Amino acid sequence: MKFSPAAIYDLYRRGLRHPRYRWLIVGATLAYLISPVDLLPEVFPVVGVLDDAALVMLLLTELSQVALDWTRSRRSSPKASPAEDSTAPVVDVDPLP
Repeated sequence: MKFSPAAIYDLYRRGLRHPRYRWLIVGATLAYLISPVDLLPEVFPVVGVLDDAALVMLLLTELSQVALDWTRSRRSSPKASPAEDSTAPVVDVDPLP
């Protein structure tokens, strides 16, 4: 398996879109941003902050896309009214003479 930036990006995106791993990846990303251990430390003036900024932008972009997909799916699925519900009990009433 190649560890190119595109492969890592795709792995991160697929993980965020999977409901089971979404909050685990969000928590791990936030822990990485808070922790003093860095892939590129802030000793390097621009590059040290750049990896953190890229990770924050990636996280926010993907979470906003997940939120948009969720709201679109909620809007597109019609809500069944009680009159349309086929499991509701049927009451047969005889009319008055």
